[in-house]
Amino acid sequence: MKYLTKKNLSFILIVLIFLSGFYLRFTRYTYFNYLNGDEGNHFLLFDNLLRFKKFWLVGEGSSLGDYDQNLYFHNLPYSLYFELIIFIVANQSPLIYMFLYMLINLTVIYLLWQTTKNFFDEKIALIAIFLASFSRYLIGISVFASQPTNALIFEAVGLYLLSLFNKKKDKKFLIFSLISFLFALHMYPPMYLYLPVKIIFLLIFFHKEIVKNKKILIYALLIIVISYLPMIINEINYFNQDCSNIWNIRSLINNGGFNNNNESVIVNDKTQLNQFLERIISLTRDAFNNINDNFYIYWLFLIPILFSAVVLNQDRNKKLLTYYFLLSILTPIIILGVFKIDRLDYIRGFNSFYLILVLAVGIGNLRKISKNLYFIGVSLTVILILAGTPINEPIEPELNHINYFERNLIIELIKNDIDQNSLALNEIDIKVINHDYPNNSGDWNNSIYWYLLQKDSPIQLVDCSYPFLTPEKINKQTTTTFYICEYKNAQANIQDCFNNIYQIYDISPEEKTQVLFRNRRLILIKFNHNLIQDEQ
Repeated sequence: MKYLTKKNLSFILIVLIFLSGFYLRFTRYTYFNYLNGDEGNHFLLFDNLLRFKKFWLVGEGSSLGDYDQNLYFHNLPYSLYFELIIFIVANQSPLIYMFLYMLINLTVIYLLWQTTKNFFDEKIALIAIFLASFSRYLIGISVFASQPTNALIFEAVGLYLLSLFNKKKDKKFLIFSLISFLFALHMYPPMYLYLPVKIIFLLIFFHKEIVKNKKILIYALLIIVISYLPMIINEINYFNQDCSNIWNIRSLINNGGFNNNNESVIVNDKTQLNQFLERIISLTRDAFNNINDNFYIYWLFLIPILFSAVVLNQDRNKKLLTYYFLLSILTPIIILGVFKIDRLDYIRGFNSFYLILVLAVGIGNLRKISKNLYFIGVSLTVILILAGTPINEPIEPELNHINYFERNLIIELIKNDIDQNSLALNEIDIKVINHDYPNNSGDWNNSIYWYLLQKDSPIQLVDCSYPFLTPEKINKQTTTTFYICEYKNAQANIQDCFNNIYQIYDISPEEKTQVLFRNRRLILIKFNHNLIQDEQ
């Protein structure tokens, strides 16, 4: 028992929490819940670059606001190149790639732990690592290989480097921190929502260091300009076209936000003010429900915790940091509210990240009032977090998700049919109808199928060109189309599948079709265009 010191017990607890976080993420990895459009599209881009030398000047875009209006903002290509490195290390295997991606995302827990320990103390750090390990949103995005996840990784790295600078006063940590924040910004357009509070914080918190070391400012400006060069070139090439960021920004301002083309962005009457306040309330409730939205008691717990986080910090630097964390939650909400957006989904991961920091500080500060109150706060945290964490969800995920192996099976069936009928690979087409998104034309969800087909092909079958980077057949002549109907949350239905095909692709019902495969979530239908032409 003499070895069970307070320090050793703390270490054991940290290891157990970290292993729990790994388990919850690993179960997501094993079923590949998110190996869909984004990942498939990226695999295609990587294959096109590595084998066919197709480079990208800018990254994929983000559709913001009203999907019908579809303002499409592009980021820089760094997110894709970051994933490309992982893809190469994984030997171009989707299975190994996603496993490495999960491990990289696991480092966010470690970074949060070290950041809070450097800025605050070990007890607050222990709370932070617990919250991060069991956060359902951080768990969810851990196997989502896409822009927002990459941006969050670099945001965590940037904050960690900033904490090292605060601790060691070595200016190289400040420089690398700013670079990491910059690349987080480049990886996902909604990160610009955090830019106002980030600039204000850096100027307040580190203005003395910046003034003393003017080289830091010069280096920072130089890096910023160089990093934007690909985007600048792209904007010049597509000047005044609807696929440029400048055009979309101008359209956003001129049209008065995302959801109403006839109203000004500026709130100028009582009705607009009421709508604005309703959006703010809805977004705020959504933001602070990131930990647990199933218990009304959570809000009774949350209010004193937020009060504790903001008020009970006596140290100036700690108080400023806490304000920064809290404003990083509230600032995007206000901006989204102004631009008539009532969705938080594309920044939910970042919101969870900063909410974890605020809660960790608030709970830790309860010690300054009473040990008993601190114990109650920690106990309630454990109960509420565990209640909101999908611990039992991974037991039967196959009921709700189509995994990598099922999609690979579909491609093997297509390959067999191609071989049996002596079809040319470049003359077939693949279309996906997703039951959850019935109006989707399939040019995004079909990317994973195209990758699985192309990776073993000696020729390039599809290209992913600007602006949308979605797969487009190089050979426009199609003799056979394979339609894939996906049903994630419903029983596969043959008639429903055919009806969606006829409706979405505007083709008339034909008897010359063949159902090649069917299970409770997937239907594969072959449509031979040559048969129709021959009969005509």
